[in-house]
Amino acid sequence: MNFPTHLRDKIAQLLFVRIGSNMPPAKRVNEDEARILGLIQDWAIGGLCLFNGQYPAASETLKQLQKAAKFPLLVGTDMERGVGQQMRPATVFPHVMAFQAMGTADEAVALVMEFGRMGAREALSMGVHIAFAPVADVSRNPKNPIIATRAFSTSPDEAGRLVEAFIRSSRAEGLLTCPKHFPGHGNTDQDSHEELAQVSASREELAFFDLPPFQKAFDAGAELVMTAHVAFPALDDPKTPATASFPILVNLLRHEMGFTGAVITDSLLMGGIGPDGQSEAEMTVMLLNAGVDILLDVRDVAEIVLGVEQAIAEGRLSEARIDEALARVWRLKTHFIDKFGADFYENPATYFPDVEIGSAHAQDRADEMAVRAVQVLKPNADFFPLPHPEAPMLVVLMKPFSTPLDPTEQPLADAIRAQFPRARYEEVSELTHPAELDAILEVAAKYQQVVVAPIVKPAAWHRFGLKPHHQAFVEAIVRQQPVVLASLGSPQLFAMVPEATVHLCAFSDMAPSQRALAKVLATG
Repeated sequence: MNFPTHLRDKIAQLLFVRIGSNMPPAKRVNEDEARILGLIQDWAIGGLCLFNGQYPAASETLKQLQKAAKFPLLVGTDMERGVGQQMRPATVFPHVMAFQAMGTADEAVALVMEFGRMGAREALSMGVHIAFAPVADVSRNPKNPIIATRAFSTSPDEAGRLVEAFIRSSRAEGLLTCPKHFPGHGNTDQDSHEELAQVSASREELAFFDLPPFQKAFDAGAELVMTAHVAFPALDDPKTPATASFPILVNLLRHEMGFTGAVITDSLLMGGIGPDGQSEAEMTVMLLNAGVDILLDVRDVAEIVLGVEQAIAEGRLSEARIDEALARVWRLKTHFIDKFGADFYENPATYFPDVEIGSAHAQDRADEMAVRAVQVLKPNADFFPLPHPEAPMLVVLMKPFSTPLDPTEQPLADAIRAQFPRARYEEVSELTHPAELDAILEVAAKYQQVVVAPIVKPAAWHRFGLKPHHQAFVEAIVRQQPVVLASLGSPQLFAMVPEATVHLCAFSDMAPSQRALAKVLATG
């Protein structure tokens, strides 16, 4: 494998661009092939950030791009819930906070390790090399709009154990791991996709709550770490995000915590990074000087490479800093040659001949894990288990927002119909008119068994929790009659509507968790 020696190639190796998109207008990976092919013919980019893949077309696209690339491409993707999160129909698991509810501490660790191994094998066989996971943040702030159930736990010790389990199991299969968002995004009440979030905790508080899971991750061998577009006044200037902070990325991360792997930014398309008026090239120079090695989700490769080259010529950035970052990137790339073989990048599936993408066994295991996670947080023996499971029942699912990839109906619909043939299913979205909500409220009064299942989860650029008119509807139906309130996501829902007769929590809205809710409603 040839090593980059030309300065422009060395700079380009530090840049990852997105392929595919799950934001409007949605674009599948294979539909983005021509654009990326044109890009890599001009610039020796280091890797890709994958969104909205469909197997096997996406894997074939990755194979063709690897053949055309001057140097092997590293492909990373968000797979906090398994690689099926971005590559359908691979296996999807619940949000990871569900694992702490699946049994004892030892049982949770064992299940996370199984989850990690299964996801790693699927990912590698399809041409994905880096899990932008696990979330090593501790979910400390109930108002946090972007972490919540993406974190393993509200406890640093428990989060650390499960982060370590994910990393060890993923690495055992050969997948590179990337804990995020250093030094901790769990205590914010702002969304760094929209703005620069801030954590006001003292250095001592950060050391006690936020840093331990990252230290566990590093000790377990994590090869990368992703930065937070979050300011930490106790560690640096309150207007400087961790992504741009030398004191955080070098003094704390490298010197104090001993991390020797590659530092990668969170997406540079997010609102929490980059002051107004700064060019992408100027931002890149700033971040490289701060200690970043890989810039994720960049827009204009040509502008960045030429701008960084100029900065080096003017003495604002050293070529030695480029070489230091490149050495870390190259260590990631040679890992796969050393572990698998020279043709791994172009033919990954041959090294995993027994992997069936989205196999029935894997889906069954995800479903079984999801069932174990469903918790009764407010019991009432008169109403749960359902006293008359064969009687008519109303189930109302509420989703706060829609995406271009959403199905016509949520998976709960078919799961409820399979378990309760006499059930009526209603789905409420952000587009549901208030008059329709009033009509559902009138219908609910005719049923003795009513289940309301809101999706309450973190998501980029979306308000966390119930929308005001959704909350008003839930409050009205709870005042009107006994209701089983089931959170397809965060238990924070129950602080919003504490009066519901029964509280059930699935910790996730992923398909296994929706199917699990239907099964638990049927079996108690």
